[in-house]
Amino acid sequence: MRAAHRPASQARRPGIDLTGMKLVTFRAGPVARVGAVRDDEVVELAGFSDMLSLIDAGDAGIAAVKSALGSNKSPRHRLQNVQLLAPLPQPRGNVIAIGRNYQAHAEESARAAGKVVDPPTVFSKAITSVAGPHDDIRIDASVTSQVDWEVELGVVVGRSGINIKRKRSLDHVFGYVTVNDVSARDVQFGWGGQYFKGKSLDGFCPIGPWIVTRDEIPD
Repeated sequence: MRAAHRPASQARRPGIDLTGMKLVTFRAGPVARVGAVRDDEVVELAGFSDMLSLIDAGDAGIAAVKSALGSNKSPRHRLQNVQLLAPLPQPRGNVIAIGRNYQAHAEESARAAGKVVDPPTVFSKAITSVAGPHDDIRIDASVTSQVDWEVELGVVVGRSGINIKRKRSLDHVFGYVTVNDVSARDVQFGWGGQYFKGKSLDGFCPIGPWIVTRDEIPD
C-alpha cells in the first residue's frame, strides 16, 4: 500500500526522529542521482555526486541528509516515477562474502553432505556483477544451467581500518543493504572449485533497493 502524498504544509521539519534513513541511487531522466526515501517520495540530495561521496562525508553527510529531509526546498520525486538503481553502483572493491555465515545454515549444509560442520568460507564477487534491485538477470545457457540465489544481509563499510577490535567494529559500519547472492553452481563447483567465477557473472549481485543507516539494525 502506498502512503498518501504529504502536502507541503505538513512536510517534516528538522528535529524529528530521522533514524533508519533509506538512501538510494535513482534515475529521474538521464542522470543518476542520490536521494533519501521519505514515505512515497525520494528527496534529492543535490550536494552529493554519488553514494560514495555521501558515505565519505561521514557524520557531516548524515547531517546533510537530515537537513534535506526536513526542508521543503529539497527537490522531490514520486517514488513510483523514478528508477531505483543499485545503491552502490560501483563499490571501490569487490563484494566480500562469507559462505556458511550462520550456524543453522552451516549445520544444514554439513548434514546434507554427511560431513562435520566446516568453518565459514570467504570469497568475493566482482564489481561487474553488481546490478540494480529490479534489473533482469541475463542467463546464458551456454555458460550455466544451474543458477541459484540466496538473499543476504550486506554490510556497507564506511571507514577503513586494520586490526580492528571487535568492540569497535560497528564504528566502521555505515549501513546495511539487501544483497542477492546469485550463483552459477555448475561453474562454481567445476574445475576444482571456482567460487569467484561462478558468483561473478554479469548481473549476479543485485543489491538494494536502498541502504539503511547503521542505527536501523541493533547489534
